[in-house]
Amino acid sequence: MKLLLLLLAISVATELVMAGRNSPLPCMADLGFCRPSCKKDEQPYFYCRNYQRCCLQPYVRISLTGGK
Repeated sequence: MKLLLLLLAISVATELVMAGRNSPLPCMADLGFCRPSCKKDEQPYFYCRNYQRCCLQPYVRISLTGGK
């Protein structure tokens, strides 16, 4: 019984670690996601701290000049 509980705990812990690894990091004030490559309908803007592209949806507009 103890062995079964130990295996179950290891399985749950492994699943939590693997689930966190697959979720992309948010970037640009949560407007985009850090990915190795952007999806077909996304545009790359800048790079994230993990050296991946910050991918934004095409409807998101970013002003690079700081103007209004």
